Amino acid sequence: MFSTKRSLRYNLIYWIFLIVFAGFAVFGLFQYVRAEKSERSAQNSYSRAFYELSDSMREIDALLEKIMLSQNPTQISALASDIYAQTESAKASLSQLPFESGTLVSASKFLSQAGDYTAYISAKVTDSGEITNEEFNNLLSLAKHAEIMDDALEEYTEHLSEGEFSFDKPKSNSVYADGEGYNFLDGMAKIEKDFVNYPSLIYDGPFSEHLEKTIPEATKNLDTISESEALEIAKMYLKGERAISLSLSGETASNPESYIFSSNAVDRQVSIQITKKGGLGVWFLDNRNVENENLSIEEAKNHAFRYLRSLGFNNMIESYYEKNSGTLTINYAFVQNDIVMYSDLIKLKVALDNGEIIGFEAKGYIMSHKIREIPENIISQKEAYLKLSSHLTPTSVRLAFIPKESKREVLCYEFSGEFNGKNFLIYINAETGKDEKILMLIESENGVLTI
Repeated sequence: MFSTKRSLRYNLIYWIFLIVFAGFAVFGLFQYVRAEKSERSAQNSYSRAFYELSDSMREIDALLEKIMLSQNPTQISALASDIYAQTESAKASLSQLPFESGTLVSASKFLSQAGDYTAYISAKVTDSGEITNEEFNNLLSLAKHAEIMDDALEEYTEHLSEGEFSFDKPKSNSVYADGEGYNFLDGMAKIEKDFVNYPSLIYDGPFSEHLEKTIPEATKNLDTISESEALEIAKMYLKGERAISLSLSGETASNPESYIFSSNAVDRQVSIQITKKGGLGVWFLDNRNVENENLSIEEAKNHAFRYLRSLGFNNMIESYYEKNSGTLTINYAFVQNDIVMYSDLIKLKVALDNGEIIGFEAKGYIMSHKIREIPENIISQKEAYLKLSSHLTPTSVRLAFIPKESKREVLCYEFSGEFNGKNFLIYINAETGKDEKILMLIESENGVLTI
């Protein structure tokens, strides 16, 4: 009887073990099948994106050749639009592929510049301009590099269709060395090498090379100061009790090179950045809570204006402001010879409980501020007025330098006017008479902003 019970128990344990083992086996097989399915899905997705990238590059190559031969502004505009669409498609395809960060920096920059530069050319010829020899050579260079990338992708596409191209990470030995096949990451690295000598493009657009090499105008001729000197300047910006416990918390190597000081006072944290050259405040932030609003907007503006003057920022004019959560943020622009310099921007945040300045930002001012040369041969105010739409009712006008996407500045007549019950700012280029920009003013009891 005892032997029979023990035998039954052993049999039960055996069957439990067998069922558990079978369960693990089935689960493992299920996981394997799911992983295989997921891997196939990923590979199919990569393949589709790669084919689409290759198709886009083939189109970009052909379109760049066409735009160099065209003499018709309308046709150039249409071709530029197609190039932009294809470069955006190519960048979208690239984003779906498993390349590592930094692998395709130059090739990605090429795609951005190809779309943007041809749009720049299109706008120029549409505005009765001509393509210069330098601009033609830039287009020629873009076409050359498009052909290099197109040829490489076409080669890899053929290997992909024959099953000789892998999206897995490369082995320790390069696939080009061991001859086992073609790997995506190695292939992209090879394409990137072809772009090492990709030339610089300087033009009026957001991807122009000169934007990467900008030197802060306000500090470039100033002497470098020490940490202790910067600390004293930081205290001058902050003033009062919150400046007492300031200490160095870091340094920045980016434009502009700076010292960063911080203070942990009671119920507030304060940080401030001071340039190493010249000791100018880049920004500061005081995170104290503002619970009450005791000041009007005009009173807060008076506090801000006096603060700017105390720091030596003269000839600044208020542009836009916004009230939010117990504070008033005001934008100021520099004025030279009654001409507003919108690039030279300083922002202040005023606490509406007591008028204290709890935020400051002057990066725009530091990067752009200088004494400008005013063009002499400009159109008259009356000539600029005639360039306005007849539907706009002008109310005021003044001269202003405004920044373009490339950060290049243009002198404009700034017309304030009304249309359809809304207020607008229209900027007419004072040298060419061309419309440069149109902004709509958003006005409310809490501020004046532009869109």
